[in-house]
Amino acid sequence: MRDVVREKSLAVAGAVTANSPAVGNPMPEKSLAVPDPVTAKSPAVARSVRPEKDSLVLVVHVQPGAKRTEVAGVHGDALKIRVSAPAVEGKANAALRAFLAEAFGVPMRHVTLLRGEAARDKLVRIVAPALRPDRAWQQAGK
Repeated sequence: MRDVVREKSLAVAGAVTANSPAVGNPMPEKSLAVPDPVTAKSPAVARSVRPEKDSLVLVVHVQPGAKRTEVAGVHGDALKIRVSAPAVEGKANAALRAFLAEAFGVPMRHVTLLRGEAARDKLVRIVAPALRPDRAWQQAGK
């Protein structure tokens, strides 16, 4: 009887729940979510690219001063891009815009920084992309 009263008081306090191993259910609840087959390989890349009307918005984490400019994978929910230019007087931002313009097949004027001009985490809009390298980045698992 004491165990039942103690268990109920702990459950009310939030320490023990009905599905907790302490109550006798060793199996945690399974998630019923079905993974999306398109983004199953690299869901972080999929979250970092957001399509809008006629453009894409990229969440980017930039690493300036690298040996070469390239996509280096993911950093949290952002696409990590290494940029060879130093983070001085906007040189890294210009190199990032040039790299993305070439990768997506658009002129540089179609690549704009929406947020993060002086930060490593940036929000970039690409208007009317002719190419979609982000899909290849998903397939490669970068």
